[in-house]
Formats: sequence, C-alpha cells, structure tokens
Amino acid sequence: MTAYAELTDTNDALVLSAGEGRRISVMGNEILVKAGATDTAGAFSIWEATVPPHFPGPYLHWHKGYEIFYLLEGRINFRLGEEERSVEARPGAFVLVPPGVLHTFANPEEAPARLLSITLPGGFEGYFEELAEMLRNEAPWPPADMSQVLALAAKYDSYPPPAPRR
Repeated sequence: MTAYAELTDTNDALVLSAGEGRRISVMGNEILVKAGATDTAGAFSIWEATVPPHFPGPYLHWHKGYEIFYLLEGRINFRLGEEERSVEARPGAFVLVPPGVLHTFANPEEAPARLLSITLPGGFEGYFEELAEMLRNEAPWPPADMSQVLALAAKYDSYPPPAPRR
C-alpha cells in the first residue's frame, strides 16, 4: 500500500496507518490529509495538522460549511464568533464551528500542537495545496496585493469578515 491511497470507488475502505496520508507543508504547519474530497465523494475532508509553536493562526474567517477541530496534543486558543469569544483547548477538546461563524486559532505554546480537522463539505485540502504553491512562487510574503490570496480562499469556501447574519 502506498503512503496515500486515493480511492476510485467510494464503496472501498481506506485504511491508513499512523503517519500515512498526503503531506502538505504550509506556513510552518504540517498537514497530513487522511481523506480528501476525492475519497469521500465530496462529503468531507479530514486531516491531522501539526501547528508550530507560536503560530499566530489564519486570518479571522468563516465558511459556508462546517469545520470541526479535535485537539490531540498541546494547546490551541480559539477565537469564535462576532463577540470574539476565546476558548483555550487542551487535548480531548472538541470544537464545532457552524456555517457563518467567524473563527481563527493560534498556538501560544513553546511546543507544537496536533489536531484533527474535518470540513464539510470536503475539498478544503485544495486550499492548502494551492496556498503552498503560491508561497513558493510569491516573494516576499505576504504579497502587497492580497486579492489573489482572498480569491484563493473564496474558491475553497473561506471568507473574511463580516460573517453573514445567522
């Protein structure tokens, strides 16, 4: 079995061992895609992320779909909603971010943190792949014109504030 098995028939089972999956490195984060949109007929994507020490997090954003986080190791601080609710997550913490809810996260610690993330619908792993490519080709970072970055984010259902009214 290869390190990453892409299913052609979603009736097949996908089994990956620890450390197996499609690896994407972006902005110091190591992402290990366990199942992407091609594996789940677009239903969801799931990946394990190693978040580096003192990672300030992605920009405050929202999605049209769900995003789920489950902390495996370390500590992650989440910022959630319009009221900027802060939540400190430790191993075993579960965070469900519904559609339209502003959120971001950061690793304030000296050590990396590890988490599982699930997006519904699937496909967000494409954002990481294209962003990694953009980072390789764009110097300096961040670019003076952020329109390309915002367009890429929107392509993968990630939008800056304001969030829609629920």
